[in-house]
Amino acid sequence: MGEIWTVIISALIGGVVSYAGAMVKNALEVRRAIDDRLREKRELLYETVWKQTGLLPRRPRTDTVSYSRLSELAVGIRDWYYGGAGLYLSGGSRRAYSAAMDILESVRKRGQPEAVLNDNDYEEARKACSTLRTWLTRDLLSRRSSPRLFGKRRYPD
Repeated sequence: MGEIWTVIISALIGGVVSYAGAMVKNALEVRRAIDDRLREKRELLYETVWKQTGLLPRRPRTDTVSYSRLSELAVGIRDWYYGGAGLYLSGGSRRAYSAAMDILESVRKRGQPEAVLNDNDYEEARKACSTLRTWLTRDLLSRRSSPRLFGKRRYPD
């Protein structure tokens, strides 16, 4: 009789463990599917602002960006955000967006619309855009380190 109870209890425990394992697996699969869809949507949306902020590259520096062009950039980024991209930003990216917009607005107000950005204003606006792009790459996980083989980083030839 004791053996029967051992079999019954073992079967019940096995069933509960199997059920719990299936539930965890299902939850992980659902989460992965959501993460995959979020990443795909971000890739499409982030490309737009990446191109827009290319107006202010680090190298080679553009010497023809006017304060009015900086204003157009800020409007384009704002439209991108409120056009739907803002829904997909992580908290860090949203803060970087907000900081970039504050800086672009501040810099824009310092000069005459048709004047070319001075060096300090260019660098301040460029850094704000660069920080925004950095946070976008973090959302996409696109700047992860390459895998290491035998303790050494492998780069393509």
